[in-house]
Amino acid sequence: MRAYRAIIKQKNHKIIVKLPDGFNNEEYEVILLPVIHSEEKNLKPDFLLNKYRNKIIIDKKFDEPLDEFKEYI
Repeated sequence: MRAYRAIIKQKNHKIIVKLPDGFNNEEYEVILLPVIHSEEKNLKPDFLLNKYRNKIIIDKKFDEPLDEFKEYI
């Protein structure tokens, strides 16, 4: 799997990504993470954990075995 990482500024609540050569798929999975500003980098990790608490939701089935691997379990 190839990955592309870039820090991109939003304009008018939109983000435009120029894909590098070789990225020719019709669809991509996109994960947006806010950039931590320099004044936040020096804060204790507990602050950052509390800042994002309850903003990331993991499905209850996350730890369940995948159907594709049930024959090996």
